[in-house]
Amino acid sequence: MGWKKLNTDGSVLGSFGQAGCGGVVRDEQGNWIAGFTRHIGTTNCFAAELWGLRDGLSLCLSLNIPCLVVEVDTKAIVDVLRNYNYDNIIISPIMDDCRQLVSCFQQI
Repeated sequence: MGWKKLNTDGSVLGSFGQAGCGGVVRDEQGNWIAGFTRHIGTTNCFAAELWGLRDGLSLCLSLNIPCLVVEVDTKAIVDVLRNYNYDNIIISPIMDDCRQLVSCFQQI
């Protein structure tokens, strides 16, 4: 009771091409609360997935959601976010944003 769920996804045309991301926020009964999409430009699937997570977490914070279940379809995203030693000049700023946003929730 009181928890919301964020589902995000990223997509790329080819292995490195035009990319976008989107997501949806639902309540505990599965009812739609909010959604988002973003055109990213040219990137890879990993970056598109991270952009989706970042934008989804930002949306949930703007909706004042304290307790959040997050579902992404790329285990590598979860692994990298948990590994604070991972460093990538292109991806690290988005990862840092995601980590900072995650810390803003009461429970996640």
